[in-house]
Amino acid sequence: MKTLSFRLDIQGLRAIAVGAVVLYHFWPNRLPGGFIGVDMFFVISGFLITSHLISKPPTGLRDVAQFWMRRVKRLLPASFLVILLSVLGVWLFAPETLWRDWGLQALAATFYFQNWYLALNKVDYLAEADAPSPFQHFWSLAVEEQFYFVWPVLLGLVIAAAAYLGKSRKKALLAVLGAVFFLGLGYSIYATWSNSGLAYFSTFTRVWEFAAGGLVAALGASVYKAKSDTTSLVEAWAGIVAIGFSLLFFTGEMPFPGYIALIPVLGTALLILSHSTHRHSPNRLLSVRPMQFIGDNSYAIYLWHWPLMVLLPFALENFYWYQKIGVLALTLLLAVSTQKLVEVRFRKFIDASPKLSAPRFLLAGSLVLTLIAGGFTSTAKPSWTAAPTSTGRLPK
Repeated sequence: MKTLSFRLDIQGLRAIAVGAVVLYHFWPNRLPGGFIGVDMFFVISGFLITSHLISKPPTGLRDVAQFWMRRVKRLLPASFLVILLSVLGVWLFAPETLWRDWGLQALAATFYFQNWYLALNKVDYLAEADAPSPFQHFWSLAVEEQFYFVWPVLLGLVIAAAAYLGKSRKKALLAVLGAVFFLGLGYSIYATWSNSGLAYFSTFTRVWEFAAGGLVAALGASVYKAKSDTTSLVEAWAGIVAIGFSLLFFTGEMPFPGYIALIPVLGTALLILSHSTHRHSPNRLLSVRPMQFIGDNSYAIYLWHWPLMVLLPFALENFYWYQKIGVLALTLLLAVSTQKLVEVRFRKFIDASPKLSAPRFLLAGSLVLTLIAGGFTSTAKPSWTAAPTSTGRLPK
C-alpha cells in the first residue's frame, strides 16, 4: 500500500482535540465534555501509526527498534523539558508537603507509567475537588507510549503470519484489529462499571480506541481516499455532530470511558474515514490556516498548559479570567517555541550528531530526570509536618 499523503483535516482534528482539553481544564463548566479530546487523540494516533506500519511493516526486531527510536526523537525531548521545568516550578511555588507525591509523579511521567500510578493511587481525574499534580496530564501520553510499544510488534506479526500462510494481509489485519476493538470495548464497559477509577486510566480500557483508528487505516486508501460525493459529506457531518454532542453534553459525573465513549470515538473515526472534499464539508473548515497552526503545535500545547495552570494558583492570590487568558497566551508562546526549537531542531540535531543518538538521549535524559526527581522526593518533608499554603485546585 502507498504511504498516505498529509491530511490537513487530521491536523484540524488535532486542533479540536487539544482545544477541547485545554478549554475543559480552564473552564470545565463551559465545555463539560472537553475531556473527550483525549479519546480523539487516541483514534487519530491509531489511524496514523497503523497507516505507517501498513505502508512500511516491520520485518524484524531491528525495524521495531528503529520505530521506537523515531518516537523517542519525536516525543521525548519536549516531554523531558516540560517535566524538568515543572519540577523546578514545584520547588519554587508548591508547598513542601506536596513534593514527595509530585516527585514520584514526575518519575512516573518520565518513564511513561503515569496512568498506572494514578490508577493505583485511586486518583479521580474528573473530580474537581482532587488536588492535581503538574504531571497528571502525562497519563494519556503514557497510554499512547504503551500503545506505540506494542502496536508495531502486533501488526508486524499479523502481516508476517498472513504472508507465511498465503492469506490476505488486509483481511488478517481487519480480523485482528476488529478483535482488539470488540474485546477492548467489552472490557472497558465491564471495568467502567466495576472500577471506574481504574478504568479511566487503564491502557486496556483505551486500546479499542486506537483500534478504531487502526480499522480505518486497515480498510485501505480505496475506502478513505478523498471524495466529494454526498456519502462522504454525510459521514463527515455525522462525525462532527457526534464530537460536538460529546463536548457539550458529556459530564465528569458520567461513567467513562465505557460504552458512552463510543460516541466521540466513532465520530472521530467516521470523520477520518469520510475524507470529504465536498464544498460543504466540515473538513474544509478543519483545513484553514488557524486550525493547521493549532494542530501543528497541539502536542506542545498539551504539554505546557497543564503545569502552568496547576502551579500558577500557588503564586497568585486569585486566578481571574484575564489571568487565565494570559496563561493561555504563555502556553501558546511556549508551545510554538518548543515545537520549533525542540521538536524540530533538536530532533534534527540528534539525527546529525555522531555522538548523541536516540538511545543515548533516552538513557541520559531518563537518568538526569531520575536523579533530579528522586533527590527532590527524598528531601521532601512528610505530609503531616505542615499544612499546604494552597489547595492546588484547578480554578474555574
